[in-house]
Amino acid sequence: MKKIERFIFLSICEITVKNYKKTNYLTYINYCNLFRASINDKSLSAKETLQLISILDYLKKIYGLTDVESIDYIIKFLESDNILDYQRCVEMMEIYYPKSFN
Repeated sequence: MKKIERFIFLSICEITVKNYKKTNYLTYINYCNLFRASINDKSLSAKETLQLISILDYLKKIYGLTDVESIDYIIKFLESDNILDYQRCVEMMEIYYPKSFN
């Protein structure tokens, strides 16, 4: 995995963790699995569509990715075995840099 992919995955995780905390899902991994299934099945709810658009916009702004490239990275992230590791990193950053997450 390239270093840039790790940064992209961390960015995706930041947004998905924020979105997850606004839902009633019991676990972050469950949220990610259902979000991935909705993307793969092309059966996104209105809320999921807005969440996906926010991720796409962010990745376009920060990394200059096209929507197709962003979707590929989002799916790779949601299928990776390291989702919980990225979640821990984001939660640590929230603790040490809370003003960045407001």
